[in-house]
Amino acid sequence: MNMTIKHMVRASLFILIFVLLMVGLSFVFRPKNNSRDEGMDFAEANGILGEPENTIDVLYIGDSEVYNGISPLEIWNNRGITGYDCATGAQQILSSWNFVEQAFETQKPRVVVIETTVLFRKFGAEKWFEEQLRYHFPMFRFHDRWKYLKANDLKFSYQTTWSDPLKGFRLFKKVSGFEPDEEYRKPTEKKVKMNRFSRLYLQKMQALCDTHGAQLVLLSLPTTKNWNFGRHNSIQHYAEEHGLVYLDMNLLPESEFSIDWMKDTKDKGDHLNYTGAVKASGYLATYLAESFGLEDHRSDPRYEHWDAYWKTYLTLVDEN
Repeated sequence: MNMTIKHMVRASLFILIFVLLMVGLSFVFRPKNNSRDEGMDFAEANGILGEPENTIDVLYIGDSEVYNGISPLEIWNNRGITGYDCATGAQQILSSWNFVEQAFETQKPRVVVIETTVLFRKFGAEKWFEEQLRYHFPMFRFHDRWKYLKANDLKFSYQTTWSDPLKGFRLFKKVSGFEPDEEYRKPTEKKVKMNRFSRLYLQKMQALCDTHGAQLVLLSLPTTKNWNFGRHNSIQHYAEEHGLVYLDMNLLPESEFSIDWMKDTKDKGDHLNYTGAVKASGYLATYLAESFGLEDHRSDPRYEHWDAYWKTYLTLVDEN
């Protein structure tokens, strides 16, 4: 055996041992349940893992625009449609894909809604590689848990029994209003280009949704900071090119839907607050029911637990 082959064998053995070590440590470091108390990251978004199988009609994917602007329980109360916000702050497109892929393991949503802000976030090869490591080797994702490891963490099995009572929504009643400059809605023919990873993973999402019999919907929630006509044009062109539905709530006629930017935002037009979310969710409930024929589960005894969640939600609204 010459030296080149010996070096190749040694390198291969080193890589194999390293991968096996990372896999073993990942089982140890991974939280043994999906709650924040157990160390789960983005617990509210990952709370979908604790939902009863095949009970979620609509999956909402995106960043803070989603968890501030879409209240699944408002949609439930309006139309009896179940949904979950798999939303995280400054979400990257690869994380969006991972949430969709993960959800289909236990759920059969009829509709998958992705909010379009995430499609314009910078995302390159280096970030892609980092996110892949974190996703496939949980040791990198949960490395800070070494301080809190217990004997129970040596088990290779884990459970997912926790779910967020607000279904991923964040309740903010704070008001920080302003008068927007209508220039942000001034029409233009320019397009703001999506990065290639966004296009790649949108295509993957559409293919995955098609495989599972779900409709992928592109949604732009109301925001004066993260939306403009250039982005709208780019998304509209992509939607037409790929046969997708695109709902842009920034361009709806006032007779159908309107946001009062003096009252319905928590941070001067960046995100909606509670009253803005009630408006957006109310419109979205009707849109989803009428556009996709989603069933009203409010009289179905299998969904009685959603009535209990609604009561909890109302209590939290009163307390905040």
